[in-house]
Amino acid sequence: MTRDLVLRHLAGRENVQIALVDWKISATPTPENMPDNVALLSTFPIARYLNAFDATVSAVGYNSFHEAAAAGLPAIYVPNENPSQDDQLARANFAARHGAAFVARRDQPESLIQALEAILDPSTRRAMKRAAQGLGHENGAVEAADLITQYAQTYRGDRGFGL
Repeated sequence: MTRDLVLRHLAGRENVQIALVDWKISATPTPENMPDNVALLSTFPIARYLNAFDATVSAVGYNSFHEAAAAGLPAIYVPNENPSQDDQLARANFAARHGAAFVARRDQPESLIQALEAILDPSTRRAMKRAAQGLGHENGAVEAADLITQYAQTYRGDRGFGL
């Protein structure tokens, strides 16, 4: 299992603090006896805290991908390749092609180990962060608010909006 491999590989590392997010809807139980460098987080939504992290190991669901990209968070994406899911592998490969992520396939644990070693390098993370920030995009909320403000400022009593 991906989580167990990450925990085993990074356990006891100097200057490494792992934050394990305990999803309330997860079918996988939280491990007992976690290494000392693991903090268990149980919060939702996690997106508001992503700027506190140096990197993530994550599935590549639509929300997880876009939240990490918006935060400019370097990632190791482990796509869920079940045919009932959306195309997480394509999303992960997109991020990897742009230099924002590594892809680790569930059936290739050595790719996860290689990605973990690479993402521990600060210069690699800096480059990935710049690339990840380029993946994020504006959601249009500021532009929409500006348009509404402009229209509201043209309001002329009972004559409606001055368009």
